[in-house]
Amino acid sequence: LAGAEPAGDRAAYRAALEDLVRERPVRLAPSGVTRDRWGRTVAHVWRADGVWVERELIASGLALRAPGLPNRACALALDAAEPDAAAPPDVSNGRLGRVIRAEGRVSRLRKSGGRVYMKLEIADARRLTVTMRDADFAELSTSETDEWTGRTLKVRGHLEWWGEPTVSVAVPWDIARGEDVTRP
Repeated sequence: LAGAEPAGDRAAYRAALEDLVRERPVRLAPSGVTRDRWGRTVAHVWRADGVWVERELIASGLALRAPGLPNRACALALDAAEPDAAAPPDVSNGRLGRVIRAEGRVSRLRKSGGRVYMKLEIADARRLTVTMRDADFAELSTSETDEWTGRTLKVRGHLEWWGEPTVSVAVPWDIARGEDVTRP
């Protein structure tokens, strides 16, 4: 599915997906991405009765909106269906590759090799490194002197491990400063 990834229990996610589409005609719609990071075909799934399958899975809490959707309007529509996060994200290395949403305060920012690296202080004195392309960062900054340190950020991405928990932001709308957006 183009817009959703399991939020937790993968068996419950699969069962709900099967229930949503079993013996029902579906339509596949292009997502702007033809393959995911594992080489699988990616598409949005709509039932013939107009139900957007990804939205239903997200609204149920069994899925999170996938990061990196190329269509911002689509990403925001799926964000609106997502229940609010009740607990801080699990950034343990047992969740590598899984989608996380995190919120925290920027304690440091540096640029290197065409990328921006931000240290994000999240709940329970834990830290998360957030990285993104310079060009995407430029879309979020109002000026070269825009101050990021001390600001609250909300980010969405796949959890990686580069000496500490890391999220690589794929598109500018997967990150939000303070009151910029309610949920990235």
